Amino acid sequence: MKKYVFILIGVFFLMIDIRMFSAEYPAFEMFRTEAPNTVDMVVNHVIGSRLPIDIVSDVVGYISLIAAAVIVIKEFAGTEFKDDFARQEKKKYKDRFERVLCWSGVGIIAYLFNAFMPFMLNGNLRYRAGYGMFFVCLAVKIAVITMTVTGIMGLEECVEDHDFNNKTTIFALIAVICACVTRICFFYDLGFVYWIYMFLSIAFMLLAIGRFAYILKKRG
Repeated sequence: MKKYVFILIGVFFLMIDIRMFSAEYPAFEMFRTEAPNTVDMVVNHVIGSRLPIDIVSDVVGYISLIAAAVIVIKEFAGTEFKDDFARQEKKKYKDRFERVLCWSGVGIIAYLFNAFMPFMLNGNLRYRAGYGMFFVCLAVKIAVITMTVTGIMGLEECVEDHDFNNKTTIFALIAVICACVTRICFFYDLGFVYWIYMFLSIAFMLLAIGRFAYILKKRG
């Protein structure tokens, strides 16, 4: 049961962004550019002028998924399978959690670098690093959540729940896609659209979590 708790905490913390702000970054040194509006948007909106502190922290989310991945890997090592086919079928999902373990570590490093980078870089380097790291952090987060969701649904799958499992996975992946669109809306400062997709991502993820809880309860 612990792995499910860690997975729920991890996915929830990675999908929800609620921030406070702390220390001010060093003042940005403007540089000559042919796209001043883009630079202004990235520096002042995406990077910001103060160190962000997540109330619902991505770091906690990644650490929770690392804990869940360790549990899954240990459980697989101690499980006896009826034949090699069954072992290979489950092994491919266990392998996804090995990737979750690795990429969650990458996610933590990317998140911390992105947060503290403005203290070390300025001018053109800050702009380019902020622009690039926004999409790197987004890609890693989406990959980790997707591998976690498809991995745990694959490990828990059985024949009688196959259709129900597939629909649950689809709902979870729709939530991930909506969360991705939410972050892109944030990048371009599309306030109203941002909140619409934020609501959709939360709604679909809660629906997927509810269906997954039903699967576990049904199996006792």
